[in-house]
Amino acid sequence: MGRLPSPQRRREPGRPAGVHPARRAHLAGAVALAASSLALQATAVFQGTGTEQALKTARVVDAPRPFRDVASPSPATLSLRGVPFKATWLSIDSARSGVRGAVTGLDETYRGACAAYQLDRLLQLGMVPATVERVISGARGALTLDVDRAMTEAERRDEGVSVSDAEDWERQMLKVRFFDSLIANDRQPDTILITADWRIRLVGHTRAFRDTSDLEEQEALTRFSRSLLVAAERLNEATLKRRLDHFLSIWQIRALLERRDRLVALARDLAAKRGPEVVYYQDR
Repeated sequence: MGRLPSPQRRREPGRPAGVHPARRAHLAGAVALAASSLALQATAVFQGTGTEQALKTARVVDAPRPFRDVASPSPATLSLRGVPFKATWLSIDSARSGVRGAVTGLDETYRGACAAYQLDRLLQLGMVPATVERVISGARGALTLDVDRAMTEAERRDEGVSVSDAEDWERQMLKVRFFDSLIANDRQPDTILITADWRIRLVGHTRAFRDTSDLEEQEALTRFSRSLLVAAERLNEATLKRRLDHFLSIWQIRALLERRDRLVALARDLAAKRGPEVVYYQDR
């Protein structure tokens, strides 16, 4: 199919301001290894320590004012060793400011975006763009790398664009549902970004990690990635505290583990009823 349409709707964290030529996407890698360059906007390096370091240390060229308690995701341009790249800034924190989400009116916090990225890395999910906590102009918030040349799932549906590989797409979406159930996130179609090569990237986690044991979209959880399920089973309170303690309360962490237990139990129950060969699938 041809080039994906340039999105024009409301931006979400990680949503690009426009299409950027590949040559402009190349940035230096980890600061300690300045000789090596990474294309931060490219699919292969949308996560990882080098990308995180770039987000933490790059000079802010242009970003929204005021920085504090920005309720809606806002574009930011950064520069690393003279090479510009795009990110998204989000600093809303309802607990700190009393400001609630501009669209939902619910409590929201940038910490959810940071925690979602860290959990993605623990699970090796590979869907959440690099997100770091950073202080800019005295305001603390989350900075997320933009996803280059992406359209949203909402746009794909509205414009009637067919997926290139139905089975691969379904497997990716099953992972999305599993992840959202694990983090208690009410996923909206405009927070699912689709790259030019049909990889899913996830943003929009400011209302995730609610203190509940209920599962989101339980009826849609009909098949499970073996590798993702095994990674989730390995999670424990000590590991999550080391990685997420700065962003989540102990109650949120324990609620996450309760949801994990329910997900594992659901998978085993379905496998017993329908057969493991039907319920479990291997990643391609």
